[in-house]
Amino acid sequence: MNDFGRCGAPGFSRHDAGRLGIVAGEGDLPIVIAREARLRGLDVVICYVAGEPGPGLMDVSNKVHRVPLSRPAEIIRVLQQERVLMAILAGKVWKDLMFRDQEVGDYIARYLPPGEPRNDDRLLLRFVQDLERAGIAIVPQVDYLGSHLAGKGTLSTREPSCRELSDARVGFEVAKHVGAADIGQTVVVKCGVVLAVEAAEGTDAAIMRGGEVGGPGAVVVKVAKPSQDPRFDMPAVGSHTIAVMAAAGASCLAVESGRTVLVDPEDMLALADRSEISVIGLTASEPSLIPEPSPAPGISPMPRSSSAAGSFVA
Repeated sequence: MNDFGRCGAPGFSRHDAGRLGIVAGEGDLPIVIAREARLRGLDVVICYVAGEPGPGLMDVSNKVHRVPLSRPAEIIRVLQQERVLMAILAGKVWKDLMFRDQEVGDYIARYLPPGEPRNDDRLLLRFVQDLERAGIAIVPQVDYLGSHLAGKGTLSTREPSCRELSDARVGFEVAKHVGAADIGQTVVVKCGVVLAVEAAEGTDAAIMRGGEVGGPGAVVVKVAKPSQDPRFDMPAVGSHTIAVMAAAGASCLAVESGRTVLVDPEDMLALADRSEISVIGLTASEPSLIPEPSPAPGISPMPRSSSAAGSFVA
């Protein structure tokens, strides 16, 4: 245990365990977590890494520090100076920053040398390891979001049609394979055809692209990765997601039950009802609905990987 260790370490007291640090990106998720932490009596210190923090974040925190994403050592220094022993990573950080911001690109290159995949999980895990070496424990997002996890079944007023449910099943399995490769968490499907797969451009752009390709009635599916680390990048949807779907003409949102965060559930489902969008929570418990390809004569079929979940039941 180094000098930046837990409550018994030099320079820290048991009172310091009453602070939560949030390394915050864009969106409402950091606000939801901060509000829950304050309700539990914790002081909240935020390191905001995505531009300028909005007033909503200021209202639910004790202190807000603006720290560039490209300076992880400064993020750690600020948390240490604020005597933070536990922290959460929450909010959106756009991956294309590595191409638009030279400093961010240089920082990522220091973490992951050329030739090594620069996937989200690899980058975030390296940062988490640095924080933990400094004595700052990273706690799972769900510790402060349990009441926001999606339930099972139809969550909106409108039930999905048979076609939408079938598309959701196809999308669920495809999204699990995409997540296993650490590419993204969202796919858009219509009539069994995958219209869009989320990559570095993010969920919103994938939804809009799906609407452009397939027209009205597409199904948006968002799931956790098969090896999802609960400390970061949990799948999350909210009223903003529904608004983007309405603009794209999508008609159904399927999320993984118990593993997807509903950022603002009441507002989100109210908007879904007004937009006549069905929202469903699904689990990976049914056998696959996507048939295995027939092997060529004389070739044994490859065994199916156990790392990717199958389909689900509503």
